[in-house]
Amino acid sequence: MGKLKIKPVQIFFLIYFVIAFTFGSGCIRNYEEESNYNIKSMDISADRIGTAFVDLNVTTYIEKYGDSVLR
Repeated sequence: MGKLKIKPVQIFFLIYFVIAFTFGSGCIRNYEEESNYNIKSMDISADRIGTAFVDLNVTTYIEKYGDSVLR
């Protein structure tokens, strides 16, 4: 059987395709956005306690800062 020969032009197009696909698909993009909300405090208390479960009451206080205009 003969060996498979890959030409330099084929390698160039393969590398170009992989790089273009990586940037185009969003693999490099940062999706984190800065938030205008902050957790001020949190109260956690046990409501009911059983042998295999615990029911919790969680109260979270959130404050909003910055622009009030939605973007």
